[in-house]
Formats: sequence, C-alpha cells, structure tokens
Amino acid sequence: MYEIMNEPEGSVDPSTQNTEKCFDTDSELKGSGAGWAGSDVLMEELLRFHNLQAGAIKRADPKALVTVGAWSEHSSTDKLGSGYFNYYKDECLIKAGKDKDGVLDLYQIHTYAHQAGLFDPGSPFGSSLVKASNYGLDKPVVIGEFSAGSTHGGRTIESLYGEAVSRGFSGAWDWSMG
Repeated sequence: MYEIMNEPEGSVDPSTQNTEKCFDTDSELKGSGAGWAGSDVLMEELLRFHNLQAGAIKRADPKALVTVGAWSEHSSTDKLGSGYFNYYKDECLIKAGKDKDGVLDLYQIHTYAHQAGLFDPGSPFGSSLVKASNYGLDKPVVIGEFSAGSTHGGRTIESLYGEAVSRGFSGAWDWSMG
C-alpha cells in the first residue's frame, strides 16, 4: 500500500475561504488544530497532488492500494457535524486534479489522546463514536496512527487494538515510538 502523504493537514492553510466546499478550509478546519506547521498550502493544491500521485501509482501498479494518512477525523468525514469534512472523497480529489483514477482505496485516520489522556469525542477511540460506520464513509477505514502512551497509562495497547476491532475498523497500527 502507498501512503501519498502523512498528515498533510499540518501544512494546509486552515483559514482559506473558497466557494468550492472541497477547497474551503475556513468553514471546517479553522481552529481545529490543522495548520500546525505554520505553512500556507491551499487544500486545493494538496488534493491535486494526492489525486495526480494516486492516479500515477494506479496506472503503474493496478493492484496497489493508495491512501492518505489524515491527522484526524476532522478532515475525513462529513457525518459528525460542523467542523468535519471529508476532503479525501473521490469528488474532491477529482475536482482538484481531474484524474478519475486518482482516488483513495481506503481512508486512514490518526488519533492520539490529549488532555487527561482522553481521545477527542469523534476520534476513532472517542466517547461519541460507537462504530467506524458512524463516519459514513464509502470505503474501508483504518486507524493509521495511535499510541497507548498518549493516554498516560489510562489504556493499554492491547485494549486499543481490541476496541478498534470491536468498533469495526478495517485495520489499525500503532505508533509507539514516541
């Protein structure tokens, strides 16, 4: 599997206004934590890059799977209300790069616990997400990064893997180096 980019939302300008919802970050990502790298890359440019790379990979290796490692659920679902938008859906990727082959095969969401070792409510391990299907995604979804260490001893890695399975995620892998 190819991961086109890891957590591109760190580079995105979270306050870009655009009449095209797929490229507007101001209405959904402003104040969410996106843009932490201080860059001002437009979402349209990131999506164009992802689209063109995914299309090229699929033409070179038709059996390859392609994904993007989204930093959180905020950029990966339309179903949790205000502050959430799936920028990686086929429609947005194709609008940005015009390559019909340049779409993802699965969604990948990263999640880490924050204050007091708790996960954000809508995150894959959050208190308000009961099942992966609550994200309303049309492709498999995996938890691409998580760490028991971020829970400050509140959870074991085994319990988090068990929860990923019980919530119906298609896969999970931890990032325990930190």
